[in-house]
Amino acid sequence: MNFMQRRTWFQLTGSWLAMSALSTAWAKPPVSFREVESHFTREAKRLRLGETSLITHTDALLLLGALESHGWKSDRKAAILAATLPDAHVLVQKLRTPKGQSLATQVSAVPGGFDRLDHLSRLPDGRQLLDRLIDGPDGYKLIEYLAQAEGGRAAGVELSAAPGGAKFNEPTGKIYTLKQLREQLVSPPPAPSKSKRR
Repeated sequence: MNFMQRRTWFQLTGSWLAMSALSTAWAKPPVSFREVESHFTREAKRLRLGETSLITHTDALLLLGALESHGWKSDRKAAILAATLPDAHVLVQKLRTPKGQSLATQVSAVPGGFDRLDHLSRLPDGRQLLDRLIDGPDGYKLIEYLAQAEGGRAAGVELSAAPGGAKFNEPTGKIYTLKQLREQLVSPPPAPSKSKRR
């Protein structure tokens, strides 16, 4: 490369860098979830998901994809998706049946209800327990008892010692419903926990 070619190359490179800097400076700020919420709602309706519907990883992926196609970006996407249930999860298999949907609707009104159902599903006879709750006329009342009554919390302490029952009374950190997903998109990320000095 001779002198003239090198000078031309440097001029072109400089022009390209300047244009890149300008385009970055003029780039629009990322849109917020609120700005594209109508697209989120429309996609949820297309997937036939209500606010209390049990959602899966695939559902969340499609919903977040709809937001991204309209300019929404979030560095929390991976964490949000990791908190959703796999499509093959036992809760998805059981609660998406006609009878299971009825139980899911009732449990969605109980704070911490889905967490208790999830914990129950991990017990050795978890599938059978879910079947009994779904088939029974008032299956949700057991979940209500476990989540809200003192006796239920005491039972949870005992279940925590059973195989698969660890931390039975504690939230799982999972996103179970469309409403919970929406709240995660709107709320700020949790502050990092400070380690206690010993």
